Amino acid sequence: MFFSGTLVENQNEILVEEILSPRTIAMNKERHESAVLSCEKMYPWYNFTDRDFEDSRPSIVESWHKYSHNHEQENYDQALHRPQLPFGLDDLARVSCQPLLTPEECQVLIDEADGMNKETGKQPWMEGGARYSTPSDRVGALMPLERLPKSFNLINQQLLPRIFCSVVKAYDCCASHPSELRIGGARVVRYDAAAGQVELGMHRDFLAVTVNIALNEPSEFEGGGTVVEALSDIPIRLQKGHALIHPGDVRHAGSSITSGSRYVLVLFLMSKTIIPHDRYLGEWAERCMGIAVGSSMEEKESWLQTAAKYYSDAYSMGGRIDRGLFPWFYHRAGLGFPMSKEMEI
Repeated sequence: MFFSGTLVENQNEILVEEILSPRTIAMNKERHESAVLSCEKMYPWYNFTDRDFEDSRPSIVESWHKYSHNHEQENYDQALHRPQLPFGLDDLARVSCQPLLTPEECQVLIDEADGMNKETGKQPWMEGGARYSTPSDRVGALMPLERLPKSFNLINQQLLPRIFCSVVKAYDCCASHPSELRIGGARVVRYDAAAGQVELGMHRDFLAVTVNIALNEPSEFEGGGTVVEALSDIPIRLQKGHALIHPGDVRHAGSSITSGSRYVLVLFLMSKTIIPHDRYLGEWAERCMGIAVGSSMEEKESWLQTAAKYYSDAYSMGGRIDRGLFPWFYHRAGLGFPMSKEMEI
């Protein structure tokens, strides 16, 4: 992902080859292929055919409300909100005009997530852990989709063609075909006012596209919704089954609820065609730093110089301090990557 430093309408005019060496590009491509394979291992890819995608057409969301960057406003912070490839100024967020999931499909996810706790107690909600400046006792609870067998199969085996086709309708820049998308992380999130688990602070996500699907009606809770910082401080509140989609790099927050419970399915999508060069360069830099720690004094300088070059390139390619380099689900999903032989000095 890359931004040149000036706000331009057509970022695709900027070439990665102008910044990175052929060797580094090849390393990052190999790294990305490994990450895609890791995604396919965690969320198995069922080799959906063109017929599968065609059969999903009647339920695909064709129409989306489109939100753009208000970059002409005086208070627009270019350094904070500038879009990254392949997204442009018109690609801040999308909200579905029709539901992406049916009421029955939404209820399957809620019932299994809550029932898993009530009936077995073996797979409790993941609670606590301060994140994004939100205190531990106020963060919404998480249920990874892979803990929910029925819901996992529903999403990953049955509904994926519909979801991916709808995402491409919303953002045709992220994939030329729905089959290029992969799930890199998925969870049901529960905000519960009675438990004090009511919000999530402003943050960025770490994969190409984030899909938020409301699982219950907004009448079942007060407050809530998603704040997209570059758009407004007024939360976007979705009807049941409807989706909010945005580039993972867009800063957003889960607004506090004051009563009731809010359930959301969140999918983090990776594109086979979008290589996050900034992230992989940061990984190479971190590994060089780690090697430098255990190296002789003669070798340290060389490793540190190599790390500095990777860090410099990462920021040239659009890396952001507040986005971090190693999201927790990268490690959890086995997406970490060992030192490449190509990195040897």
